[in-house]
Amino acid sequence: MVCVTAPGTARHGLHALARARTLAVLTRGTVLVESPAHGGAWETACTAWRYRRRVMAVPGPITAALSEGPHRLLAEGTARMVTGPDDIRAHLDRT
Repeated sequence: MVCVTAPGTARHGLHALARARTLAVLTRGTVLVESPAHGGAWETACTAWRYRRRVMAVPGPITAALSEGPHRLLAEGTARMVTGPDDIRAHLDRT
C-alpha cells in the first residue's frame, strides 16, 4: 500500500491531488474509463500525461456525462483509444 499522508490524517482536498500525482508517477500507464471533464480521474490521467506516462481512454456514449473526460482526452490526442485488456497490454508493451 502507498499512502501520501500519515495514518490517521484527516482527509483534505489537497490530498486527492497528491494521491493522483503519486498514482500517475508509479504506473506505466493510466486508463480513463469514465469521468466528467476535470473530474478526479481525468486529473489523474492528465497528470500521467504530464509525467510522460501512457494515457489510454475507453470511449463511451456521446450522451453520457461520464464519457466527457475520455472523449476530451481522445479528441486532444492526449490518450490512445482502448476497448479492452488486449488493447491496453499492446499499448503498454510498445517501446
